[in-house]
Amino acid sequence: TPFMPKSIAAKNLLRGRIAKFIVRLLFERSGYQVLSFGGTGTAEYLQGLPINSRVPERIRFAPSYVVTGIEGRGPLLVEVRFIGREASGRNVESTMSRLGRLWPEAALVVVEASQPYFTAGLIAEFRRGSELQDIEDFLTIKPEALREARALVREFLSR
Repeated sequence: TPFMPKSIAAKNLLRGRIAKFIVRLLFERSGYQVLSFGGTGTAEYLQGLPINSRVPERIRFAPSYVVTGIEGRGPLLVEVRFIGREASGRNVESTMSRLGRLWPEAALVVVEASQPYFTAGLIAEFRRGSELQDIEDFLTIKPEALREARALVREFLSR
């Protein structure tokens, strides 16, 4: 962000990427297939093209992953966000607003630096007033995968 010192912005970017990687491991170790999907760097290639639509914005703000192998459900678009100890939650609120507009069928996984560490929910349900829930209430997560993911959050993101 323009008002944040570069070292803080870089640190937050790195923490966000670590959080996404931890969520990917959590899903994969729980038996799901995970495909990277988000196009943060892709929209810049579309700038200047004569596209009169929301396509560049949708690509730029696409969810992080497509998760498949979920029993009784088709592919799930998943956006991951990290909230540090000092965070205000604005990051999650703006993500929810943007996803609700561009990707209402997506889910959000929030990684926090403290317990419960992982919460999740469908954007459409959240917009109707539902709260995010513990991730193991949202999807079937193997207990050993969750223990490992929580340990990684404590080691890399809770300091």
